[in-house]
Amino acid sequence: DVTTACTPQQCGDIGNLFSSYSTNPYAEFNIFGDPFAAYQVFHSGIPITLVPLDATNTIPVNEEFFYAFQQHQSTFEAEYCFKSLKMARDTWSDDQFHASYFMWDSFTSGVAISGMRNDKDCLHGNDFAELEYMNITVITSNEPYGIYDGSNPLFDGHAVPKFGLKKGGVHSGHVQTGIVDSFCIIEGSRKGRCEVW
Repeated sequence: DVTTACTPQQCGDIGNLFSSYSTNPYAEFNIFGDPFAAYQVFHSGIPITLVPLDATNTIPVNEEFFYAFQQHQSTFEAEYCFKSLKMARDTWSDDQFHASYFMWDSFTSGVAISGMRNDKDCLHGNDFAELEYMNITVITSNEPYGIYDGSNPLFDGHAVPKFGLKKGGVHSGHVQTGIVDSFCIIEGSRKGRCEVW
């Protein structure tokens, strides 16, 4: 639940993992780059494990953890992990590393590796997390659908839409064209109207 777990210093504006809340308060940064590609992957039938950023907010790298890790490096893997963590700390942009760094990528890697090692047939669980099956989708364009304003490469300039998509369907609306897209800005509001995520 990003609304209760994230603070602005960790995640930007509540609910937004993209860098421009004023145009798109919903976008997840990696999906924003190519929402239709993400949609195709999510609907391909391959198993996908998503780990939300706020799942790691219970794993802070506080000073106590850092110094305990420094004292317990009995394998090459632990040595490597600690050196990587120390490099992140030593190059952090301010003196708030222990207050603002969490085990984002490390935790996600642990979930993935545990899933590959233990759960080939989805019966044995995960050592790092409790997994929950969900149906999700990716919103690829914005309402109103069926407008052709030059922003949607799947429809604009094509007599027949790409990939067999339907004119007027959920993929046929405006596609945000950049971080600051005038279509997405609502005058007098800090929160944008675009919802591609």
